[in-house]
Formats: sequence, C-alpha cells, structure tokens
Amino acid sequence: VMTDWDGTLLNDNHEIGPENRQALKTLMAKGVKIVFSSGRMYKAIRRITKGFDDGGVIAACNGGYIMDRQSGLLLSESVFDFHTSLAVIDVLEKRGLSHHFYTGDAVYARHGENATRYRSMQGFFDELKISLIAHSPLGAFIHEGVKPHKFGVILDAQTDIQELKTA
Repeated sequence: VMTDWDGTLLNDNHEIGPENRQALKTLMAKGVKIVFSSGRMYKAIRRITKGFDDGGVIAACNGGYIMDRQSGLLLSESVFDFHTSLAVIDVLEKRGLSHHFYTGDAVYARHGENATRYRSMQGFFDELKISLIAHSPLGAFIHEGVKPHKFGVILDAQTDIQELKTA
C-alpha cells in the first residue's frame, strides 16, 4: 500500500492520526508492505512515522530518495544531472523566482527571502539533523558536485506558473 501525506494520511496537526496509525499497523501485522510517499525529505518523513519501526518503505523527495524504514538501507536514488540542474537554476534565476533544492539530508537555498524563511525553521532542521545551506548562486553547489533530488519553487502568482510552463 502506498500512501501520500498532506491532505491524505496526515491530520490537521501534520501527524498520523490514531485511526490511520492503527489501520497501517493492522495492515503491516498482516504482512502488507507500506510505502510512505511524500515530496518531503526523508528525515521529516521518518520523524512522522515514528512507531513504525517494524517496517515500511519511505519514498521521499517525490520518489527521488527511497529508503527501507527499518534498516535505513537506500533502495533507490534519482538525482538531477549536472546539466539539467544548471538549466533549472538558470531558468529560475533569470525569472527572479525564489527557489531551493533538496538532497538526502540538506536544503540548499539562495541567500535572501527563501533562506530567511528556512532559518525561521532552524529548530526543526536541527532536531532532524537537516543542514540548511544558503548561498547565491545555487549553481555553485552543482559545480561542486552536489546532486539535487528535488527542486522547490516559491510562486506568488498564477502568471509565474504560466511563465514557467513556457520556459
């Protein structure tokens, strides 16, 4: 069974509610494999799935990072290649769009508003042992060999979305 998170498995407090938790544990006790799937980072999903130490798979970063929950073994990893990463960053920076990217254990954000937004979550990142790395331009990290699992873009208007579709 594969389940999404936001608006599906999680309640309004961003937790797996008691009813859903019990249903998942019942399925797991019957030998059903559970895949916790989300666009979130692995460590954030792992924290929310506390109490499911008897199994399950975590598909993080929209499937870019797949780990066995019990053993911590990396089952699959999909990253953006060097040229694609630079092309994505180039398009976003030319349009002045706030953006960031994720690896298995770090968030890379441009200096400025996006990094400031993430710094407000520093306690959460510290708790999960997720690094927040701010730098401008982000392409410098790609040149250093960092390989993103997922890009995030903060859009303010529908026109931003339309503009990106034509990029």
